[in-house]
Amino acid sequence: MQFLVSIIPHIPPATPKEQIADLLTQETDAAVDLMRRGILKRIDRAVGRGGNYSVWEVDSLEQLDDVLNGLPMAPYLSYEVIPLRKHRVQIAYETRFPKQ
Repeated sequence: MQFLVSIIPHIPPATPKEQIADLLTQETDAAVDLMRRGILKRIDRAVGRGGNYSVWEVDSLEQLDDVLNGLPMAPYLSYEVIPLRKHRVQIAYETRFPKQ
């Protein structure tokens, strides 16, 4: 199952810069590992806001919840999850032009 996830960080303003830098490094490392494992398919910055939009592929909503709650920055994140399914145009394209 694929999900579109909007993530917005809410790091308290009093958080020391060194702690923020460490959290960002840990979060980047975790995200790169999730990409390598095929769970995090794509992540993009949202223009004009501090968050991101990402596409995740997991077996269930429960697995996605576990993955998101396991992120180093989880205590500072709010997110909205939208389940995705392929559009008929995407299916037609993939049928006509299969990956080789």
